[in-house]
Amino acid sequence: MEMARHAAIVRRLYAAGFVLALCAGAVAGGEPGGGGIVDAAAPPADMTFDELHRQIKALIPPAQAIDEGTAAFNEALAQTGGPVLQELIVHSRDEALRNGVEPMPPDVRRQLAGFLPERVLDAVRYRVQGGDDFSLQWNLIRYGEARAIALDHVVVFRDAGDALYNPTLWAHELTHVEQYRRWGIPEFAIRYLRDYEAVEHEAYEAETRYVAWAKLRDGQRLAATGDSGAGRLPAPFPAAGSSSTCGTAAATCRVEGAGPVGTPCWCNLPAGAAAGSLVPDPPAAPPANACRSTGGICPLDGEIAAGSPCTCVTPEGSFPGTAEPRNLGDRCVTHSGACTLSRPLLSGEACHCPGSAGAVKGQVP
Repeated sequence: MEMARHAAIVRRLYAAGFVLALCAGAVAGGEPGGGGIVDAAAPPADMTFDELHRQIKALIPPAQAIDEGTAAFNEALAQTGGPVLQELIVHSRDEALRNGVEPMPPDVRRQLAGFLPERVLDAVRYRVQGGDDFSLQWNLIRYGEARAIALDHVVVFRDAGDALYNPTLWAHELTHVEQYRRWGIPEFAIRYLRDYEAVEHEAYEAETRYVAWAKLRDGQRLAATGDSGAGRLPAPFPAAGSSSTCGTAAATCRVEGAGPVGTPCWCNLPAGAAAGSLVPDPPAAPPANACRSTGGICPLDGEIAAGSPCTCVTPEGSFPGTAEPRNLGDRCVTHSGACTLSRPLLSGEACHCPGSAGAVKGQVP
C-alpha cells in the first residue's frame, strides 16, 4: 500500500513539477552579499514598539515585490496545483512525524514566549532534515536553498544550529504554522500557489517584528533590574558563545565582526535583505589533499583549502578540477577481485592489480 502511494505521489510530482519549482523559488534567495549585526544597545526607555519596528525595517529593507500581471496564471495554477501541493504537504508532514519529532527547544521557546500565542508554541514540533525522496523537506532543503520548511504544525530545519539558536527563523516558520491553523492545509496550498508572496510577506514581517519586540523586551528587563550593563542587552544564549554567521530563512552569510549566538542580524540578498539570528559558526573545512577532475582523482603536492581550483596532470593531458579531502586506502578493487597495494593511495584514485593477462585497472574504495 505504501509503495503504491509513493508511486502515485511520484506521478503527480512529475505532472506538477512547477509546484516544487514555485515553492523553491519562494524561499531561494541567491548568493548572499554579506550582512550585519543589529546593534545590541538597549533602546531608549521612552521608545515605542512601532517606532523601534520602523527603525529595524529601515535597517533591514525587505525584498522587492515581483512584477504584477500574472494574476490569471496564478489563479489557474492555484486551482490545478492546489490539490497536488496539499497532498505533498500532508505526505511530507506525516513522513517527518514517522522519522521522529520533538517539541520546540526550551531555550528558543523562552526567547519567543510572549511574542506568539502559547497554543502555537505548544503545538509545534520540529526535526532536522530527514524525509523520503518524495517529500518537500528532502527536495527543498537538500536540492534548494530553504533553511527550514513548515509542514502544518511540523517544522523541518536544514541545520541543527538554526533549530537550536535561531529565534528569528523560528518566528518566520511559526507564522506559517499559525497560517495553517487559520486556513487549513487545503486553503494554505491554494493561497500559496495563488500569491506566495502575500503568504511569505506575513512571515517575513514577523521576523522584523520579533527583532524589534525582543530588543524592546530585553531593554525593559534590563531597566527593571537597575543594572545598566553599560547599556548592552544580554546574550540570548549565553552558553553558546559568539559567531560571525547569520542564519536567515533564505541563506546564511558571514557578517563583519562577531556577536553572541542568537543576536539578531541580516544578510544582503539579490532580492533584498533578510533578517535572521547569529548561529554557531560552521566547523572549519578539513584541508584538501586531492584534486577531483574530469581526468580522475590525483594527489596534491601539499594541502590547500577545500574547493580551491587545482589541476590533475596525466599522460592523457592536464585536467582542471576542485580540491577536496580524501581518505587513503591500501586496497585496489577491480572487476575481477581485489589486491593489497604496496603503498596507500587516495580514495577514488586509479590503481592496478596483477592478473593472468597483465595488470587489471581498478579503483581505491
